[in-house]
Amino acid sequence: MRKTKIIYIIPRLALAGTEKHLLALASGLNKSAFSASVCSLFDKKIDEKKISYYGLEVFRLGRKNVYDPRIILDLFNVFNKNRYDIVHSYLFSFHYLAAIPAKMAGVKTVITSRREIAGWKKLHHHFLENIANLFS
Repeated sequence: MRKTKIIYIIPRLALAGTEKHLLALASGLNKSAFSASVCSLFDKKIDEKKISYYGLEVFRLGRKNVYDPRIILDLFNVFNKNRYDIVHSYLFSFHYLAAIPAKMAGVKTVITSRREIAGWKKLHHHFLENIANLFS
């Protein structure tokens, strides 16, 4: 039986709360049923020793800004090349960056996780999140 391929998208792998949660979740999946990868949008380099502990394939896009449209093309290429079954994005502002190219690449399931109510969001933040909702 073919493994379900899943990739988690996160802004940075800073090994803080959400990042540790994501790495523990991805590495804790049943390895006979799932093949998990992680993609960091903004890290140019990551502490490879700490990440290697989790045994996951890690992609680093190394982009500098959430509004860089090349992120969408970068992610499309990663998704299209690796033929993922599931794309799961973490943290605000990255949902639309992951959801749109995932659907363009034919990913069957797109999950966008919210971890806060975020009273700080402005109108344009809600607009971008609503766009992502159309694709997830």
